[in-house]
Amino acid sequence: MLVNTSGTNQLKFISREIDLTLPIEFNCYIRNHSTNEIDEVAITPSLDSTGDYFTADLTYDFTEGNYYTLIITYLRNSKNEVMSKINVYCTDQTINQDVNDNYTINDGEYVEPNQTSNDYIFV
Repeated sequence: MLVNTSGTNQLKFISREIDLTLPIEFNCYIRNHSTNEIDEVAITPSLDSTGDYFTADLTYDFTEGNYYTLIITYLRNSKNEVMSKINVYCTDQTINQDVNDNYTINDGEYVEPNQTSNDYIFV
């Protein structure tokens, strides 16, 4: 889930196996599910200290409430190879998973009505 509609988001992703000893050129293709447009954005991923996943800063103007597919590729033998495919949803909703303040799709949309006594009338 992306939380910034404009500015920089930090991506964390696991890649398919690649040879990190070679000079690698990365690209990120962003497909907007609403418009089906694809944009190319340059990124520079780095391997985290444990070597378990990559991190990369991604700067792009996302639209709140839209779904996107991010396809991260690298160049090998003059051919783009898919490194990772990520489906994301963009929201400006404030979240803090440390205190269980998680994303909810109905935030601000659904208000629970006042409870009634739920009495039954028998005839």
